[in-house]
Amino acid sequence: MAYPKLMIWALLFFGPQLIFAQHTFETPKNDQELSSQAAPPLLQYSHLEERDVFWETRIWRDIIVAEKANQHFSAIDQELIAALIKAAEYGEITLYHPIDDRFSQPLCPADRKAILGETDTTTVIDPETLEEEHIAIYTPLNYQNIVAYRLKEVWYFDLQRGKLDVRILGLAPIVEEYGEDGEFLARRPLFWAYYPDARQALAKSRSYTPYNTPMSWADALDARFFSSLIIKQSNLQDRRIEDYAEGMQALLEAEKIQEKIRNFEQDLWTY
Repeated sequence: MAYPKLMIWALLFFGPQLIFAQHTFETPKNDQELSSQAAPPLLQYSHLEERDVFWETRIWRDIIVAEKANQHFSAIDQELIAALIKAAEYGEITLYHPIDDRFSQPLCPADRKAILGETDTTTVIDPETLEEEHIAIYTPLNYQNIVAYRLKEVWYFDLQRGKLDVRILGLAPIVEEYGEDGEFLARRPLFWAYYPDARQALAKSRSYTPYNTPMSWADALDARFFSSLIIKQSNLQDRRIEDYAEGMQALLEAEKIQEKIRNFEQDLWTY
């Protein structure tokens, strides 16, 4: 009779260790090994029927990479633009014309190359013939020149769930333009990417949030790990805030639009 009791005590003592031993995973030795592991599945959007959209508005906002909360957008070797360009080169996503935030004018490979770099011509002397030759030198875009990312979003009220929600429609990296005298001219998009098509590719690219938590770019954007400023709300004249306000007034107008959206759901349920 002592043997069954002994076996029971042995199972109680060693059983948990055997169970945990079967579920032990090796810790990745470096970032490369970690990045080679299978990407987690995308967060699935809630099912939405067109008839359930009670109200909607389009919002354009800029994510300034120089802000402390947005430093992960310019992290070396983890830039968002690098993930977008890589996906485009592999044919996973389509890039669109920089003035086309309706995603109707796709860029061909030649146009994409012209936008993502500069070609300069230099003159050299042929050492054998001593004649001048003109050589074209292509300089690819420096990712650190990206000063912002522009998002196009749709905010809507879903009657089925009784909830105000948002989905990103597109994103565009922004660069600054300067004149020959060094005077600042404007900020302009390099290209547009249709976000619903880009999510799968961005799910395979890593980003570090301000809390130093590794996650995919798709998760970081969907979870809204960024600080931003509204620059336009859809309107009949297609005016941006800077077209009718500047300085502090522009900031107040952006905050006014954001506050109006936040209060929409609460006002809807106020009797």
